[in-house]
Amino acid sequence: MHKKHFILTSGRCGSNYLANTLNLNAEVVNYGEVLGHWTLLKKIHKPLFSLGGLSKERYLDMLYKQSTYFYLAQCYSAYSHLRKKQPVNWKSRYDTKSIGIKDFFVNIKQDNLYNYFLDSKEISIIHLKRSNILKRLISAMLMHQAGVVSTTENSTERKSFEINIEQLLAKLKRDYELNEEENAFAAKLSKKQPFYQLSYEEYFSSPESTSKHNSQIFDFLGVESSQARSKHRKVLSQNLADIITNYDDIERALKATKFEQYLY
Repeated sequence: MHKKHFILTSGRCGSNYLANTLNLNAEVVNYGEVLGHWTLLKKIHKPLFSLGGLSKERYLDMLYKQSTYFYLAQCYSAYSHLRKKQPVNWKSRYDTKSIGIKDFFVNIKQDNLYNYFLDSKEISIIHLKRSNILKRLISAMLMHQAGVVSTTENSTERKSFEINIEQLLAKLKRDYELNEEENAFAAKLSKKQPFYQLSYEEYFSSPESTSKHNSQIFDFLGVESSQARSKHRKVLSQNLADIITNYDDIERALKATKFEQYLY
């Protein structure tokens, strides 16, 4: 029986890097995001949700358990790699020890899937969070401006951006509340499921820290450790003050608010 895992996270927390690193291990398959309305699998199953009575819980069960989905994912991955002229990383379900997905807390909330993960006794939880929600939010806003989700190159190194302060404050309030709910959900999961938590800040603090956590995560999932790491890079790796033209305005807007802590 294959072990199951789930990466609980939010946008701009490094989950693409982690999922890609897991998929470089011969004994692990992670399907990535499957609950967002933009994902291919969710689009394919939309008629079954609305007309066929397929529940989100049953949908997740099929992804975790059915060989059909496993090999369809392998075919799609192979096709994607061939298009990019990259080596194909074909895997056998028989040799795979851990199968999982990653998704954002906001999708868990939207689909009311709390109990699916709380009540399961078979899913190991990896909670990847970003403590500084201001930097996470700004990263998301700049991602939309730059039009790049992830990259293997320094594609935005010399660009500069301006942030809409009013939008930033409204989204920061929303994300602060969501972050509190996510942490509360993670705390409940930690009491019921095998649980591994790490922060974006610690995970990417140094190459040594990244390697250490990767080894710990492989051990947590019960698979052989692998030294292979994703080639994905931060889309925006510079100091925010160097690339945001109105960063001083952001500082003034957040001073003397509960969000001031995220400036430092």
